[in-house]
Amino acid sequence: METTNQIQNAGPVYLCPCHPEVRQPDSGKCPKCRMHLVPEGTRFGMLRSMVKSPLQLFIMAAVMVAITVAIMITMR
Repeated sequence: METTNQIQNAGPVYLCPCHPEVRQPDSGKCPKCRMHLVPEGTRFGMLRSMVKSPLQLFIMAAVMVAITVAIMITMR
């Protein structure tokens, strides 16, 4: 495994969303959890691309609350 300075000088760095200590100079899968590695600085890129407006964010939050309430009601 390369040191952090060697990786930073080599170009883009890929890291695991769940294990930020896993850093590699090329894309692939995390050796710990097998998740796909993402380029450094894009950890929330997927969320940003999903939420393009405040209305979408509100709708996503409302759906999550509705699902949570439905599960809590059924668990009584």
